[in-house]
Amino acid sequence: MRTSRSLASYLLLFIIVSACTTQPEEKDETEIQYSPEIARIINYATSGSILPESTIEIQFNDAVVAEDALNQEIVSPIQFEPAIGGKAYWATNSRLVFEPEQSLASRINYQGKVDLKLLKESFEVETFEFKFYVDGRELVSFNGELDLLNPANPQDLVYRGKVTFSQETSLEDVQGAASFSSADLNWSQEGDKAFSFVSGKLTRGSSAKDYQFKLDADRLDLEENLERTVKVVPLKSMDLVELERDESGKKPQVMLKFSDELDKDQNIDGFVSVSPSVPFTAQKMGRFLVLNGDFKFGTKYSLRIQSGLKSKWGTQTEANISREVTFSDIQPQVQFASRGIYMPTPN
Repeated sequence: MRTSRSLASYLLLFIIVSACTTQPEEKDETEIQYSPEIARIINYATSGSILPESTIEIQFNDAVVAEDALNQEIVSPIQFEPAIGGKAYWATNSRLVFEPEQSLASRINYQGKVDLKLLKESFEVETFEFKFYVDGRELVSFNGELDLLNPANPQDLVYRGKVTFSQETSLEDVQGAASFSSADLNWSQEGDKAFSFVSGKLTRGSSAKDYQFKLDADRLDLEENLERTVKVVPLKSMDLVELERDESGKKPQVMLKFSDELDKDQNIDGFVSVSPSVPFTAQKMGRFLVLNGDFKFGTKYSLRIQSGLKSKWGTQTEANISREVTFSDIQPQVQFASRGIYMPTPN
């Protein structure tokens, strides 16, 4: 008897936990076709992509309630799937607002169903259905690089950078989500969505050392962790520390980041080769060597950099460097963004 009761309790707990766990979803891109009868009643409803802090609104063509009914909580005529707790009220006599009691779960498709007869018996349609998707926070941009703590002393470095998100984020959450092995990070806020950071002192030793930078996805509601390996090499040598792709233009670029600023006076003709062969130019930009050329999306390239590439401090790469880069297979796209549905004017 005890075993059966324990099993039943476990199954009940499992069902409750499963029901309360909402998994991220892809956005439902299908469209709802509305009838002329609906268009005579409603001209706008929340749809498309919204933010977790958004309210849900429905705009009617004509007045539904009297002025003395405004801004008072009413029995909600809207049912949501998944369920949303909150309150409904009339902001104007034709605009119905539902205010969630807490931020909506991100990366979830919601469906709403309005009981029109509950609002007004004379409506010729009983229900109105609509849907929307709640966007999650995305990492818009990240850059981080080693910098000299003191321009006159190349021995001591700091890791400095900036991160920008798609939604408002608190400094506390960013600080809690960030980690950097063996060194502290000092953060400052530059706006609702942008933050800059600088690490404590990183001293070059007699051998190369890797530091791990991380932003935890769970703390920031990101789809995945941001992780970077920062390589600090001895002053006696210079090394390639990161290879980056820039796929924002019509043709992709390759950006080679070195441990130190490149010697601006060194002739680098012939230092870099690409296979399969494409015409390209190599441009020095601080610690970067930027390769612009006839690179193709969806193609894999092998890069080879000859030894002897110099830094501004006189150090140089000690061996040939080989790397591979694969560009994404990007297809032409046209996108339309909307935060609402506007009904056609009835004839």
